[in-house]
Amino acid sequence: MIDVADVPVWVAVRRIVAAARANDVLILNGAARFPWRYRDFIAALAMARMRRPPAIVFTEATWDWTIRPLERLMGRGTTLLRALTRATLRAFDGPHVVYCVLSDAERATFRDRFAVPDERVVVTRFPYTLFDAPPTTDGDYVFTGGDSRRDYTPVLEAARRMSRRFVMASRVKLEDVPPNVEARATTAEEFVRLQSAAGAVVVALDPRARCSAGQQSFLNAMLQGKPTVVVDALGVREYVDDGVAAWVVPADDPAALRARLEWIFDERNRDAVAAVAGRGPEVVLGRFNPEQYWWAVRHAAEAAAARRVAS
Repeated sequence: MIDVADVPVWVAVRRIVAAARANDVLILNGAARFPWRYRDFIAALAMARMRRPPAIVFTEATWDWTIRPLERLMGRGTTLLRALTRATLRAFDGPHVVYCVLSDAERATFRDRFAVPDERVVVTRFPYTLFDAPPTTDGDYVFTGGDSRRDYTPVLEAARRMSRRFVMASRVKLEDVPPNVEARATTAEEFVRLQSAAGAVVVALDPRARCSAGQQSFLNAMLQGKPTVVVDALGVREYVDDGVAAWVVPADDPAALRARLEWIFDERNRDAVAAVAGRGPEVVLGRFNPEQYWWAVRHAAEAAAARRVAS
């Protein structure tokens, strides 16, 4: 493990590059974001200039054309922004780099977007991340939240035609919010507390996204045994079998979302709802646990290291 916590970017990059000289493979954080000043990507750029770079495995390479902090400065979806994203990847890409994505569907889109061969894109299914949650209670409200690749338009439309209270924890900018929707940004701790006390959880994914998202939100909700509804989007059905341990509703269909929520809160369906929600912990613990995730990442790293040694 390379300690890069609470150090300047240049120190973090120097430590990573130093480790590159003594190891066959490095696992880097593909989810590195603007607050971390993209230090893992800068390190990858530096290592790409080495005569014999180590194998590099990027976890969570759920990358689209967009970089949110730059979006705010340059405007959404500009040609320049797309060109910058592709140019950055090309600058550190090479036969020594492997990318981990979170679904088979995303593997195909990654290849098409970034022209990376199939053998260098591997699937490592995301695990649950909830280890110390408060006790769950069955509240009377619908909880929805998250920022990454969300589209809350169907949720707002469904809420507009329901009297039930909705609590939305997100930094996504919203317009024309119905009076029964309480929308605000929250801390991570408050997010979990609100989810734990909800009567149902909705994960409102954007079907237009070209990379998968939301796994942490719906897996954690399922782990808690919450009635969980996920909007269909890229990779969702590789994690959620509709009606088994959660429900999947069509994208851009507020009527279908509203119908599912009304069904969940209908007392006549209490046993059926409890049966589906009750299977959530078993499914998540059995199929999407951290040990399985890290074994998948380790397998990708060992395979990449073996190729490097053999080359």
